[in-house]
Amino acid sequence: MIVPFVLVPLTLLYVCAVAAIRIGLGRLKEGENTRQYSVSVVVAARNEEGNIGQCLERLVSQDYPSDRVEVVVVDDRSTDGTGEIVKDFGRRYEHVRLVRVDDVPSGLSAKKYALTQGIAASKGEILFVTDADCLPGKGWLSGMMRYFEPDVGMVAGYSPFQVGEGLFGGAVGVLEQVVAMGGNEGTSEVAFSGGAGSSGGSRLSMQPQSGMRSQRSGRRSFERLLAFEAMVTATMAAGSIGIGGGVTCAARNLAYRREVFEQVGGFSKIEEARSGDDTLLLQLVGKATNWKVRYAISPGTFVQTFPPDGFGAFFDQRTRHLSTVRIFTKPLLALAGAVYLFDLLLIVSVPWALITGTMGPLLCFGAKVVADWMAMWRSSKLFGGRRLLGWFPIMELLYPPYMVLFGALGAFKNFRWKE
Repeated sequence: MIVPFVLVPLTLLYVCAVAAIRIGLGRLKEGENTRQYSVSVVVAARNEEGNIGQCLERLVSQDYPSDRVEVVVVDDRSTDGTGEIVKDFGRRYEHVRLVRVDDVPSGLSAKKYALTQGIAASKGEILFVTDADCLPGKGWLSGMMRYFEPDVGMVAGYSPFQVGEGLFGGAVGVLEQVVAMGGNEGTSEVAFSGGAGSSGGSRLSMQPQSGMRSQRSGRRSFERLLAFEAMVTATMAAGSIGIGGGVTCAARNLAYRREVFEQVGGFSKIEEARSGDDTLLLQLVGKATNWKVRYAISPGTFVQTFPPDGFGAFFDQRTRHLSTVRIFTKPLLALAGAVYLFDLLLIVSVPWALITGTMGPLLCFGAKVVADWMAMWRSSKLFGGRRLLGWFPIMELLYPPYMVLFGALGAFKNFRWKE
């Protein structure tokens, strides 16, 4: 069988790539900048009335001097109350402004267009971007700013998922159940089954039924698995930036100099991609400029966000993210292709090896596991994710088919923001 002969060199390539990521993680260090640049935080939001208020509360509570900060929210054709919530914040905080987008030119990426409009309306020397469903800590701006030393043009950061009880405690989960079933503040009992009470309203029992307990437990497990997967992505992002060859980053937690954004022509050179306002911009900065890119490792710079709401949303999100691979730089595209082929061969050869008792593919898979573990152990210390390492064995089994499936879908499916 020819597969093992192809699998061995791909295994060596993969192990070397992961070892480089591990080395890059070890090179990350704290920032030393003390200059307080003027800052513009740009948030593109479409139908985010359930999230934008929480996000803005965090942004107006930053410990960075408020006279050096402006918050620009771009309302991209929302049909809900997003714009009104932002206007209300604008009345209370003079550094919060709303920009409305009513139409997107044909053929342009909606989110990139919204961000471009927000950046054009802003004035800050350093541009921060995050999403409407994100919750930056109060030290986000000041912490990220520490990395903007004179030769640094872009700073990427970690954006972990909230899991389980999360930041707001268990009460939020109960509240969501009440709202979903039309409950009200006067309701003293709530049945998670949605049974009718004596007054005809929904009732909640303080002890959820066994079916709901199982559903909530399954949801928490799904969220924890996604939280570990987010840490895997952050490992690749941080490690690759650490060795000077940034591969990916997250728009949920990203900052760059206005000068750098203008130098690369904004999003104009990557407009063909529906996604990629983060990853492709990072690669463009690395390719077309001499500015350095840093990855923030201070816990105060981490920006929490919520996991996708169910498997369908997760499916769409991951496929959209991986669609950017189509226009990676040639070296990165070649590396991505090699890793894709490696995962595909593992899917074929490992079951075959278990059936026939052949050791070669199993040794290759074992080498992958060891390399991945060494990188994840190091990153879990950086990102405070040691408790998530329990998901490592499961993810090692899921990742090859996961990457093959979503990689293929990302290569052929087209997307629109908030499709």
